[in-house]
Amino acid sequence: MLTEAFHRMKNRIRKLALLLIAIPLLTAAISYYLELKTPVVYTAKSEIRLGNMENERLTSQSWVDSYIKSSDFLGKVFKDEEISIEEIKGKLEITQNNKDILQIHYTSNDKEKADHVLTKIVDAFMTESKSLYDRKKNLIEDKIAKTEKLESPEESVKKQEFLFDLEMTLINLRETQVLEPVTVSEGYKNPLKRGIFGLIMGLMVSAFLVIVPELFVNRD
Repeated sequence: MLTEAFHRMKNRIRKLALLLIAIPLLTAAISYYLELKTPVVYTAKSEIRLGNMENERLTSQSWVDSYIKSSDFLGKVFKDEEISIEEIKGKLEITQNNKDILQIHYTSNDKEKADHVLTKIVDAFMTESKSLYDRKKNLIEDKIAKTEKLESPEESVKKQEFLFDLEMTLINLRETQVLEPVTVSEGYKNPLKRGIFGLIMGLMVSAFLVIVPELFVNRD
């Protein structure tokens, strides 16, 4: 039985030799060509550390994720440019690296565009964060200054407790920081690797054409 099957497969290989050779060569060539012609993708990346302003706005990871991707925020950032907000949303990705660290990525086939878009987003977000931090800091410092001017002996203990709370709040304030400025990396392309993969797939198809017909041979 095995000898007969082997003989039939040898005959099949002999008859289909050109096809069996052509298939893996063709799949390898197609895979190589497609990978070669695939547009290069550029990824702009930045990393920020969210501040502590005792306010979820611009400091909570989930809030910041939703806010940066919102049409309201992006619309303000790119209001003077002819650029699709929906396109930006589709190519913008925010990942959480730590409790208060965010990585922001933007991909594009245009290197300059990738850099430009993400730089504007990060700059706009940092500007808003700085404004919120300054307002919070000034408010606390103003409260401290007014409290220190109070001269009521019977309220002295409460005054010191209130001042302590305010000063601790001021100490714990932290600005949002850019840990890694915007950088752009080029997507990796490997036509040779893709071509080898195509060759292997073609060899599998050729083997399929040789072996599978044996499953349907009448052995009675």
